[in-house]
Amino acid sequence: MMHSAFRIIPLLLMVCLLVAPGAGAQDVRVFAQIQDEVVYAGAPFTALVVVNGATDSSIPTNAESPGVTLSYVGASPESSSHVSIINGRRTERKILRVIHQFQGRIDQAGQHVIPAFTVDVNGRTLRSNTVPIDVRPAMKEAEYVVDVKLSKTSAYVGEPISATVTWFIRENRPTRAAFWSAPSDDFAYAKAPDPVARADQIVEGVTFDGEPVRGVQGAARLNGETVQAITIERIIIPTQPGSLTLPPFTLDADAEVGRRRAFAFGDRSITERVVVQTAPITLDIRPLPTEGRPASFNGLIGAYTIRAAASPTEVNVGDPIELEVRISGPAPIDIVPDLNLASQPALAHDFRFSSEGVDVSVEGRDKVFRTTVRAKRDDVQSIAPIELGYFDAPRGEYRVAESRPIRLNVRPTRQITIADADGVRPTSMGRTLESVAGGLTPNYTTLAALEPEDRSVRFFLTNPSRIAAVAAPAAIYALAGAIAFARRRDTQTPARRRRQALDAARMLLDESKTSADPAQSSALVSRAICSFIAEAHNQPPSGATRGECVELIQNHNDQLASDLDTLLADCDSMQFAGATHERTDDLHRRAASLLDQLQSELESVE
Repeated sequence: MMHSAFRIIPLLLMVCLLVAPGAGAQDVRVFAQIQDEVVYAGAPFTALVVVNGATDSSIPTNAESPGVTLSYVGASPESSSHVSIINGRRTERKILRVIHQFQGRIDQAGQHVIPAFTVDVNGRTLRSNTVPIDVRPAMKEAEYVVDVKLSKTSAYVGEPISATVTWFIRENRPTRAAFWSAPSDDFAYAKAPDPVARADQIVEGVTFDGEPVRGVQGAARLNGETVQAITIERIIIPTQPGSLTLPPFTLDADAEVGRRRAFAFGDRSITERVVVQTAPITLDIRPLPTEGRPASFNGLIGAYTIRAAASPTEVNVGDPIELEVRISGPAPIDIVPDLNLASQPALAHDFRFSSEGVDVSVEGRDKVFRTTVRAKRDDVQSIAPIELGYFDAPRGEYRVAESRPIRLNVRPTRQITIADADGVRPTSMGRTLESVAGGLTPNYTTLAALEPEDRSVRFFLTNPSRIAAVAAPAAIYALAGAIAFARRRDTQTPARRRRQALDAARMLLDESKTSADPAQSSALVSRAICSFIAEAHNQPPSGATRGECVELIQNHNDQLASDLDTLLADCDSMQFAGATHERTDDLHRRAASLLDQLQSELESVE
């Protein structure tokens, strides 16, 4: 392609200047250059700032120029050596340079100037040359037509508007297509959902503002003629009220205009660059009313619904509860702001929130928020409805969507008593006091109880029954203490603790198999696995989260930790997204296998 060859010429000339004599490593110079042969209004171009004589410099800066937009892309340092031998004399030249790249855009045709760039190199401040640019207007040929249709031209500030950009193609087949929206303080732009069409109608390889998008190709009518057309969807969002003009969209593409025979390489296409703009459109944008605005309003305009789910719903005070909140509404759903659950008064009053924050994702047409909450008190009976304020544009009024409350059974934290100590059992104190012959007497209220008795050492050692009466209690206490100590030592060994935890986990797995509710069954599987890991590591099982369990196993085996994370993720998915008995049967088999692997791994590293 001839125009591609012409683009290389300025670069070749610049390189010749950079390697010319006198451009040594210490002779630092700065040059600015436009890479493109032709610059069109609304289409991007590439500007280069070359620092010759160094491989490191600051990012070039320059003064703002009206109508010229520059965005820094990055830098490429280069270093090379050239050796020549002439008449036996060896000469070595070292070439150092760093090339800074900018992407530029100018929306108005005519003469423009890019001001000089300033660069700091090794403590020195250097300036480049200015760059004049002759910006050509977009093409007006009837062969290439681009049109835009809006879903509405009257809207509220912040209300998403769908824009359909159509490129009508009469004959020349496109080989590259890039659409661009003009920067504007009046509008924001967002990616539209993927189009719904047959696979043979989807067009790949198209970009919009540098991001890949999918287009739809099909037949269309243009001035009474049937032609081919490619349509691209875009979302525009007005950011301020008034009579606003939507800047034109620009198509920058290559279209095939012919083919030529290349020796030994077959036919090659001949293309020409196509730069076409849409016509500007005027919109009437109204401000949002202030009357009746709910406290939970965060800028959403449209019709939205909110749903919440939690698991488990039977917990002790302080136990973790996985809370999931789903928001559904018009596209694009990803513009829904992050949900601040702590700002919900009822939720903040009854629950503590996870320090790990909220996990946010987009799943189909829903924006999903997941986090962990813990009940503060045992009188908490439910997760109160979560509110979402939005503005209903067709009705012109604010509304509040609410999730359904979730019933909870919160038990108080169990108090630990002396009966929980190993080897200790409560005893009955129902027997009455009796006298022991020879001296031990119960309480008396007569003065005779104050009479002195012989309680010398000789008194006890001269009678075997007295020796037994004194020594037996001490021996019994010593024996009981030894037994309790032995039991405590045995229960504190890692092996015994794991065996007990393994037995408890298997009981939970057996219980999960009998559950008629697949969601409850998957919750029991998750609880069994996490409880085993926590108990095996001498940690409280009630507060074990998925992330904490995976982190504990990562200290032993990365692959096992990955399998664990996948299993627990499937448990969460089945709890919130629904599950079948077939899926839970597979989950039980995987959980039992993983439990055996975990036990073997922990035994091997003991």
